[in-house]
Amino acid sequence: MSIFELLGSKRIQKIDVVAFPGLIDSRENLIRNGDFSSGDFAGWYNSLGGCSINSDPAKVWLGKYSAKLPGISGVYILQDLPPLYGDELAFIFRAISDDGNPHLFYTLVFSDATYESGDFATLKSNWTIQVWEPTTHKAVAFIYIGNQTAGNDSVFLASVAGIRKNKLSADGTITHFNKNATGDHLTPAAGKALKVLGFFYYADADIKTEVRFKTSGNVIGALASKGSCGMNLLTMTKPQGAADEKIEIYLSGAGNAKGWTCTSEV
Repeated sequence: MSIFELLGSKRIQKIDVVAFPGLIDSRENLIRNGDFSSGDFAGWYNSLGGCSINSDPAKVWLGKYSAKLPGISGVYILQDLPPLYGDELAFIFRAISDDGNPHLFYTLVFSDATYESGDFATLKSNWTIQVWEPTTHKAVAFIYIGNQTAGNDSVFLASVAGIRKNKLSADGTITHFNKNATGDHLTPAAGKALKVLGFFYYADADIKTEVRFKTSGNVIGALASKGSCGMNLLTMTKPQGAADEKIEIYLSGAGNAKGWTCTSEV
């Protein structure tokens, strides 16, 4: 079964966020009913009805319940997520196995039908926490979680949380410029690289202007004549210079370029 068949026509209704015990404030948790404290799969789609709620205290971390995920093909739990346009995310799982060494797998599906997957392969018969940080940063559609190991061994998922690692408003530093000739705009700290999260500028003359990385000449934004240019790069792969590479403002002739960049150092 492909990941696209998994979604089908099922959509999850939004419900109130609940707490993720011991790790994260409920107001910051992107996952609804992430500790299954409702005693059911409210907020989740339970494929084939194959997953169940466990109340055995030996398989519960905090609270009263955990989700039992059997090693059966096509059985998983799925939840719609907010669009989260380009945010860098982290997902935190707390789980334990039944017997043997089953694998918890998880897949984040994006709004363009691409996806990224992870595998909790070191799961044992004692409680373990796994943090997964997807490397793809674009609008998301949903996450699904299941047991990758065929057979009778089960995974007990006590809790799952999702958090935003960084956002443009929190991460970026806005730096203004006003140039009448080509010159340096930003210099990263020693050994660091500049990542561009957004920019805006305008030119007041019919000249060529560029916001670009100085050494490579890679262009961030450009105008061929008088006008304005800007972009929020939150949902895109963000331009990044090499270590120690400056950002410069280029002007091909007499005129002014005035604006700002929003950057972070990596």
